[in-house]
Amino acid sequence: MIFSRKIKLEMRRLRFFVNPDSHKIPAAGEQMELPAIVSHHLAHVLRATVGVPVILFDGCGGEHQASVQTLGKKMVTVQIEQYNAVDRESSINTVLVQAVVTGAKMDMLIQKAVELGVTKIVPVISERCQVQLKDKRAETRQQHWSSVIESACEQCGRTRLPVLEKITPLFPWATEVSGGVSGDITRLVLQPDTERSLRDIKKPDHAVMVVVGPEGGFSNNEISKLENANYKSIQLGGRVLRTETAGLAALAAIQTLWGDFC
Repeated sequence: MIFSRKIKLEMRRLRFFVNPDSHKIPAAGEQMELPAIVSHHLAHVLRATVGVPVILFDGCGGEHQASVQTLGKKMVTVQIEQYNAVDRESSINTVLVQAVVTGAKMDMLIQKAVELGVTKIVPVISERCQVQLKDKRAETRQQHWSSVIESACEQCGRTRLPVLEKITPLFPWATEVSGGVSGDITRLVLQPDTERSLRDIKKPDHAVMVVVGPEGGFSNNEISKLENANYKSIQLGGRVLRTETAGLAALAAIQTLWGDFC
C-alpha cells in the first residue's frame, strides 16, 4: 500500500512554492525544512513517504528538484538535488485590469489568468462594481488572492509569480501617464459595442493591458475617460461575454496572436 501511494505521488509531479522572504532554498546537496503549510500538506494531506520527489520554486525563476528526507508531525525535511533554470513565461507581457467581482468568480478568474500567462493583475473598483472592499476586508481578500496565484503557479508549472497590485479605484489609476505600468504598453478596454477587434491592433512592442468591467459593464463616462487616455475599445466577437469570461478570452486570444500559443 505504501509503495503504491509513493508511485502515485511521484506521478503527480508535486510542486510547491517557497516564499523567499521567509525560506531560502539552499544549494544542491543541502537540506532544508519546508514551510509549515507545505509540510502539513505533504505529511497529512498527501501522506507522503520518505524518498518522494518534490519540486520547489521561489517565484524568481527556475525550480529545484528535491526529495523528502524526514517526516515529522509538524515539519518535513527535504534534500535539494538539482537546480533547473527553466523558464515557462510567455513571450508577451500581459496586464489584466479587472473590475472586482464576487468571491468565487474572482478566484476562478485569477487562477485561470495565471494559467494563461498573465504578468500582472490589477483589481479595480469601478462605478458599477457590486463588491466594495475597504480596509481590513480588502487586505484579507488581497492575501487570499495571493494564495490563489501561488497555488495556480504550483499547478501549471510557472516559475515566476505574476504581480498582484493592491485594490484601487479605476480612476485616477487608469488615466495616469503610465497607467501604473512602466514601459511602452498597448492599452485595450473590452467594449462589446465597438467594431474594432484584436486583429485591428498592431502587435505590441513591449506589453498589452486589457481592462475588463464588472457585471454591469463600464459606464459611458468611464469608457469616455479611458478612450481619452488612449485606451482602445475592442470587442470579442458578436456575443456579450460575462466579466469572468471576457478577460480570460482576451488573454487566450492575445497569446494566440502574439504570445506562445502558436
